[in-house]
Amino acid sequence: MYKGTYQTKGPNGTPYTYMIGDSVLFQGKLYTALNQTQKSPLQSPKDWKYGGLTEPVQGSSSPLLPEPNQFWVDQSNNLYIRKDITSASWQQISGGTGGGGSSGGGISGPYVISFNGLTGAVTGVTTSVANIFIPLQTFNSGITSSGGTFSGSISVNSVLVGRGGGNISSNVVVGGNALTLNSSGTANLAVGQQALQSNTTGSSNTAIGRRALSGVTEGILNTAVGSSALLSFIGNNTTVVGALSGSHLSGTGGVYLGANISGTNNSNREIIIGEGAIGLGSNTAVLGHTTQVSATIYGILNLPSGLSASGGTFISNIRAPNIVNSVNGLTGTVQYITDFKRGWFMS
Repeated sequence: MYKGTYQTKGPNGTPYTYMIGDSVLFQGKLYTALNQTQKSPLQSPKDWKYGGLTEPVQGSSSPLLPEPNQFWVDQSNNLYIRKDITSASWQQISGGTGGGGSSGGGISGPYVISFNGLTGAVTGVTTSVANIFIPLQTFNSGITSSGGTFSGSISVNSVLVGRGGGNISSNVVVGGNALTLNSSGTANLAVGQQALQSNTTGSSNTAIGRRALSGVTEGILNTAVGSSALLSFIGNNTTVVGALSGSHLSGTGGVYLGANISGTNNSNREIIIGEGAIGLGSNTAVLGHTTQVSATIYGILNLPSGLSASGGTFISNIRAPNIVNSVNGLTGTVQYITDFKRGWFMS
């Protein structure tokens, strides 16, 4: 808020304390406090910045040109401002402080800090071009808008939102240090701190979770959901859903569903389902942890390539329409029945 001429002491004789955003005239120049201070701009330059806003003035005719960024409201409620130190005249920025209006240009300049003295919402100010705020502005009470455009990454409650390294329009980043090293990779989604952090040229990757796919540099079409999922992965076309799964892998076309899954390195088309399950390598599928005691499948189970098991129990009838007299590879006795009701094999 504009405080007039700089004073060392208040009305009660105690040192006057200026708060952040207070503007004063000191030695013929306008300064704005950057920090809470009791010292003058001369005594403590780090606490002050040249420029600021004075209180709006009102009148039927334009007053004498004051310090930069002072407002003037005429009797018709037209709002004017002297934009910066290079301006030689007032510039109208609104056709009315409460009733709306328009302007031929936006408000810009290094001294625009705040609208001092206004305690409610600022409404009815319309410009034909975007307003520019230099340097970074802080809106402690938030922003309400029907739309807006940011030309670079933004921080929302200390969470980075943007495009990541390379500023490529098809990339989306939400989280600190996510996709930071990207140079030419496209169509990547990185959500979570350090997600896809090391990616440089990889494309069409999806990483959701802290450090998900953080070690991949060139991979494509990978999906990792979960904290540290595919942490140090090297490869393509692999999908992981589960925290800490596939953390140190390389390969192509793998599917890992469950937390703490240990896949097989340098494998292709490996499928593992179940928390803590351990893979068997390329072109294999594992369902469940090694401690799994049973699995239930409703419906017909088709095994086109046959069945290999260390043992088994059938608790109801099985259908075996093509009974054979031998089983290749078995050197013991092979027993079978031909009524298609119940069968068993003994080696």
